[in-house]
Amino acid sequence: MTRSARIPAALRGLSGVAALVAVLGTAGCSGGTSGSGTSTSEEACSELVTEAGLEALEGAGLGFDAGWPRADDEWGEVYSAITGAGGLSCRWGEGDEGATYSAANLTSERLEEVAGTLEGLGFSPAGSGDRVFYVAPDGRPAVFVVTPDALYGVAGTAAHLEDLAPYEGR
Repeated sequence: MTRSARIPAALRGLSGVAALVAVLGTAGCSGGTSGSGTSTSEEACSELVTEAGLEALEGAGLGFDAGWPRADDEWGEVYSAITGAGGLSCRWGEGDEGATYSAANLTSERLEEVAGTLEGLGFSPAGSGDRVFYVAPDGRPAVFVVTPDALYGVAGTAAHLEDLAPYEGR
């Protein structure tokens, strides 16, 4: 089965989404929000995105944002939950035209908490069971995927779920 076949048809049209979650245990990763004393390295973030995704970002002229995630971002609560759990959230470019990729392994309690935060921010759940997709409000280019043990996210028109390396094979 191809990766795009695993993504619900209603979400395949979301060409760009920024990452929201990172994988725990990635060598050299440190999550955190700006001002928290931790930062996100470009090297660690390069492990979060597939080679094809990195080439597309470079080809689009989108530079790595070493100051991401920002506490004042409208979805900062979600990004803080990801990095606070040891996950990673990385950004290239700016605004909805950029690309954010995120991933984190989370406990079931933390996943429920993050799902509640997403719904509180206006994200709509779609699907059930082993994979629930949370689609951004107002047609914004962002989607988060909650599985039994992890959270994955992409946002921005330059981001694609199939380029989120930890999501491959899901």
